[in-house]
Amino acid sequence: MRVDRKTVLIYCKQWLGHPIMPTINTSSGFTFLEVMVALAITAGLLVTVIGTLNYHLGLVENQREITIAAMLAKEKLMALKKDPRQEKGTFSEPYERFGFETTVKESNYPFVYEIAVRITSNRELIILSELVQKR
Repeated sequence: MRVDRKTVLIYCKQWLGHPIMPTINTSSGFTFLEVMVALAITAGLLVTVIGTLNYHLGLVENQREITIAAMLAKEKLMALKKDPRQEKGTFSEPYERFGFETTVKESNYPFVYEIAVRITSNRELIILSELVQKR
């Protein structure tokens, strides 16, 4: 069935009792203002998402550095229990960016001494200490 202007007028007359001239919108698409508003909203969302992503990636990198430093300190503390001595240096590859310093000192308790490991990197400082019974 072909719908033309005359058919529309007939249907309008039957339903409403009088003919109505239908308005036909010949423009299609979006206006420039609508496109600009959509782009502004999208840009705002992108800036927020990229900023949040960058912030959280920084947190992950910071936590990674702290975890590596804590594991290296724990390893050095275990070695220091077997052979208590003071030393200073850096770790071997791939942890050469981490430095360490070990200290052994007497404690306030008899037959006990304190061992401590200080791990430093560019951004972090980790200190682990433990009381060890003298042999």
